[in-house]
Amino acid sequence: MRDISTVALRRARAGLVLLVAGAGLLLFGPLRPAAAVAAAATASAMRSAERARVLLEVGRWPQLRFDGGALTVYSGPGLAADASVAAAALVTDYPQVLRDFGLTPAAAPAIVVVVSGADMARFVGGGAADPPLGAYYQGVIWLLAPSAFLPAGPDLAAAYAQAGPAAHELTHLADDLVSGGRTPRWLDEGLAQYEDWRLTGYVWVQGDNGFSGSTYDWTQLTRDFDALPDVALAYRQALAATASICNSGPGVCVGILQRLRAGVSPTQALLQAIGPARLAALTAGAAWRPGLEPQPGAAEGPVP
Repeated sequence: MRDISTVALRRARAGLVLLVAGAGLLLFGPLRPAAAVAAAATASAMRSAERARVLLEVGRWPQLRFDGGALTVYSGPGLAADASVAAAALVTDYPQVLRDFGLTPAAAPAIVVVVSGADMARFVGGGAADPPLGAYYQGVIWLLAPSAFLPAGPDLAAAYAQAGPAAHELTHLADDLVSGGRTPRWLDEGLAQYEDWRLTGYVWVQGDNGFSGSTYDWTQLTRDFDALPDVALAYRQALAATASICNSGPGVCVGILQRLRAGVSPTQALLQAIGPARLAALTAGAAWRPGLEPQPGAAEGPVP
């Protein structure tokens, strides 16, 4: 089972999400068309710069290349076997995530770096004793070596395919590209969990993150996501809200990302996608009623 139950892990990932761009990208109000184009161009330039910076450090590490080089997996020192395990999951999930978000390998090249706990702390942040399992920042995906958190042996690849964060981090890349770097944090994490749930059945469940007790309200979730103290509950609520939106029909969530890229505000993008009645129910907490907690296992929701 994937252990993502620590605040340190989630805070480390939160600090590495795609929203650290220029001032224009940090504001999620509406943008004029010209400003939206400029913001998307800035986000693209920042991704290219970050990839180049990372490749200066890891470019000579052993690598595996797939999809004509669109997917490249770098392995840290002594981690060739771990990189192969991660690559097996990535090769399965990468084309599916791209199809679901309407992307092509040429439009969504993925640089993935498989690292030890110590290197994850060095490159990503957090402590080496409790490193994040994965992180995404500006077009680069970082994955902790599978053997660092799963039992070694012949079942490692299968266990990683189900419990590892490959699909989750690939989705961060996809929604970053589709939205032009304008995905709000709650939706960014909601979509990453939703697609992971669809492809692997994984849901982050721990004893106190169900909906039978207190839950955060819509304003807290959408405006203060990274400041909420119960990280597990916030993530599960983000998943539930996102699943409710995506269940409106195939492509609805991707349509929201496309509207964000065009400069529409998050509220207006939601309103245009699901209508006033469904948006009112969502903001009132309809997705967080007791018993509606997303559960591990095959999700039947439509493509985002």
